[in-house]
Amino acid sequence: MNPTGTDIIFSTFLGGEVEETVSGGCIKIDSKGNIILVGVTLSHDFPLTKGVIDSTSKKHHGFVSKFNPDGEKLLFSTFFGSSQMEMILGLDVDDKDNIYITGGTLTADLPVTDNAIRKEFIKPENRARMDHFIAKINAADNKISYLSYFAADGYQSSNLKWTKPNRLIVSGSTKEENFPVTDNAISKKGKGKQDCFISVFNSDDMTLEYSTLFGGSEADKVMSVNFLNNDTIVIGGTTSSADFPLTENALYSDYPVGEKTFNSGFFARKKSFVSVIDIKNSKLLYSTYLGSCFLFNIYPDKSGNISFVSESGQRAESGMTGFPTTRNAFMEPPTYAMVGRLVIDKPVDNAILESYVGKYELREGFIITVTKEGKQMKAQATGQDQFEIFSESENVFYPKIFEAQFTFNLKNDGKVESMTLTQGGRESKCVKLEE
Repeated sequence: MNPTGTDIIFSTFLGGEVEETVSGGCIKIDSKGNIILVGVTLSHDFPLTKGVIDSTSKKHHGFVSKFNPDGEKLLFSTFFGSSQMEMILGLDVDDKDNIYITGGTLTADLPVTDNAIRKEFIKPENRARMDHFIAKINAADNKISYLSYFAADGYQSSNLKWTKPNRLIVSGSTKEENFPVTDNAISKKGKGKQDCFISVFNSDDMTLEYSTLFGGSEADKVMSVNFLNNDTIVIGGTTSSADFPLTENALYSDYPVGEKTFNSGFFARKKSFVSVIDIKNSKLLYSTYLGSCFLFNIYPDKSGNISFVSESGQRAESGMTGFPTTRNAFMEPPTYAMVGRLVIDKPVDNAILESYVGKYELREGFIITVTKEGKQMKAQATGQDQFEIFSESENVFYPKIFEAQFTFNLKNDGKVESMTLTQGGRESKCVKLEE
């Protein structure tokens, strides 16, 4: 579609006579505007181009395909894999148009490269699990420059994410006893039935820069991963661990149980989580539980705020999922999906915080008192309980217990003149009273 969504530039089918599947996040655009997509095909007649990586068809085969920007020409299309089954579930493209893919396999003879971290296939304990792989395909010749087995006996990998100048992150779940971790890993040994793994590669030579296991005593699974900056990553997923690692400032620190558990025993008591990790110092910066769901994806913005989307189940199944809702919620539970946003607190200089302390008059007889206890800002309206407020930016604050925004307005001399209360789409100016 065009940028305004008012016209379809092109629309096409891709596939053969049986079935093709493309997972979420598995369509990317390179620097030339070419469209790259990966997935799984069951079709022996899937369209391929000359000079492909693999032209041998089997029941479940990964595929990698590239269209030109207007969709009129298939520039590159190949099967990916070997003798058994591959599922390509993650895709990203760097600034040189190299392609990175990850997924699961049951194949013991993948054409691994000499620099692979692990060259031998590890057979999963059961058919519900797979061995992972990670691969790099060069833009210049569409050939594999790196392919390795990675993270055995787990479920699917999450989407790959690449960031400038040369960092590639891949994550998922594993039960591999000898999973490759770095010396500064948060956890070097698995603690549960399935542990999260988070690994960062130098995308130029595909050397492992950082790798850790992460989780509690039960089953944990990363479903989404992204960079907040070059040294900070955020992961989101599901857990059945009541002892999942959390931070003191967690939004929800108790293992949440919905009023109605899921009908499916497989999905029962799977709680979502969001965790932020400083990979430079190998430190857990933030970690919290959220509600119950089947699927959970995160989408951070440039400011570090984290939007999330979850699939909670059919209305008859989902019950009360434990996800928080704001007063302006579009729908109340039970619902099929939940959409929300976590706002990251921004550090503000102590002297600036002190300048906001005072009394602000909304109307005669109704005053909002702003105080500071240690590093924590608090507010209290006339006749109401005191509540904490948190910094969204240097002069914008918000409470976590209801939907509102407090913006401190400065005069030309830098002194605070007033505070604007925004609630329900309505702005109200509160004049700062003289001490």
